[in-house]
Amino acid sequence: MPSTNEPRNFVFRRPFRRSLALGWTVLLLGLCLMPARWFPNRETETVRSLRIPHLDKLIHVVLFAGFSVLWMAAGTAPRRWVGIAIAGVVLGLATEAFQSLPFIDRDSGLADALANVLGTVVGIGLARYAESRFRPLDGRIE
Repeated sequence: MPSTNEPRNFVFRRPFRRSLALGWTVLLLGLCLMPARWFPNRETETVRSLRIPHLDKLIHVVLFAGFSVLWMAAGTAPRRWVGIAIAGVVLGLATEAFQSLPFIDRDSGLADALANVLGTVVGIGLARYAESRFRPLDGRIE
């Protein structure tokens, strides 16, 4: 039985939130560092018909925003956003640098790195906004 200090809903428990953040980080790293040869050589008809301009940049923003939101939810320190911002920027720049390694052989670029940083900032902003507007059912955020 959970102690009286534990939120009733497991989603609000810190270990669950940390697991989500860690899982998202592993997914992000896997997708960003997947070797080019693992991707299909030809586009499917569906992908060709979509042709959304700069879709890859949008994906970078979403991945890094998710990273920031989940790590913000996993922590409790009032100024945790500083560490998350630094980690997001370093991770975003590092993944782009690693993509140019011969065994990964992916296109790396400044625009992708900027999309990563933008996603980090957007995610922190969304998380801080959500914290100021919404509270769990028991009225507190761990």
